[in-house]
Amino acid sequence: MKPQIVKSFLNAMELKRLKDTICSFYFPWFYQASVADEKKKEKETFYFTHMFYFGEKRCSQYYHAIEPLLNKLNIKTLIRAKANFYPNQGHQYIHPPHIDFSYKHSGCLFSVNTTNGFTRFVDGTTVIGKENQAMFFDPSILHFSSTATDTKYRLNIQINYLKNEH
Repeated sequence: MKPQIVKSFLNAMELKRLKDTICSFYFPWFYQASVADEKKKEKETFYFTHMFYFGEKRCSQYYHAIEPLLNKLNIKTLIRAKANFYPNQGHQYIHPPHIDFSYKHSGCLFSVNTTNGFTRFVDGTTVIGKENQAMFFDPSILHFSSTATDTKYRLNIQINYLKNEH
């Protein structure tokens, strides 16, 4: 299944509020030593995350920042919601392939900023991140992420969920 792209996913005010929150001086980011496989410490890549929701509970006082995104999705069960911050490392790194969870589910990757960073699937389909773009796909299918070289960082929000079927 090819990913589905929706441009201008949030309205201008929703996008501004989201960016003002997660790009603020006070927003906490947490260092991750590897991107695709936490058991293997990747030598050259790292990133920062902020977990909004995981393990059937809210993990962040900033959960409200992503509610406009969540409200636009047909969610039966929220599995995980997190922000990913990939710093520009002076070279575009393509991370090892990974799956988010081993069972079939839905995913929304929301791009907070426009970069030359991308998500690539094993069939070669490549989606470059554009500000306010939502990409819908099955995160149980192997995919790769990358860093950006044309901006200071690549910033996106990954939401994993089960769809409400009606």
